[in-house]
Amino acid sequence: MSPRILIAEDEPLTGFDIAATLKALGFEPVGPAPTVGAARELLASGVDGAIVDYDLNGEPADALIQDLVRRAVPFVVSSGEMRRIDLGQGSRSERFGKPMLSEELIDALRRLM
Repeated sequence: MSPRILIAEDEPLTGFDIAATLKALGFEPVGPAPTVGAARELLASGVDGAIVDYDLNGEPADALIQDLVRRAVPFVVSSGEMRRIDLGQGSRSERFGKPMLSEELIDALRRLM
């Protein structure tokens, strides 16, 4: 069974690029989800990791990040503004500035899993 990876990304081209890269590498992409609410719903279906854009249609992904930490799901966060983002103490997580390559995010996620 392939690891299920949640994609929380509001830019359609970026989301589909990440999904295609994940699929080509043997993962099962879940999403992309363009909003925090949609991502939280997909998270509830069970995932093994996540790639999260911090700003989803103008809403910070803090609630989603808290859910990921609570469920002990490893994740990477990308953000256009590298302001201080609380990734949760003890979480298996990493942070990236934009622009970034899908492969960079996936390599980081593999290290965390």
